[in-house]
Amino acid sequence: MEFVEGIDPNEPGVRRDPGSSVGGEVSSELRAHLARNEAIRERKANRRDVHPRR
Repeated sequence: MEFVEGIDPNEPGVRRDPGSSVGGEVSSELRAHLARNEAIRERKANRRDVHPRR
């Protein structure tokens, strides 16, 4: 995360881009974010149960 002087990162309206990196390093937060997205995609792709009313 890049810090900008004079801006409080906890202030309302200030947000972080989960894909941002500093110095070309991939942050642990980004890796966790991508892993969660992949897990969600896999669960959706593997769904086979359909409720009988559908």
